[in-house]
Amino acid sequence: MSAYIKVARLGEAAALRACGRSRPPLRRPARPP
Repeated sequence: MSAYIKVARLGEAAALRACGRSRPPLRRPARPP
């Protein structure tokens, strides 16, 4: 469970960074753990 949360947070941070420096990425539907 904790590992999944860590991965989700990392992906979220990467998306925010990409959105800040370039065009906003396509939002993928959140999948249940």
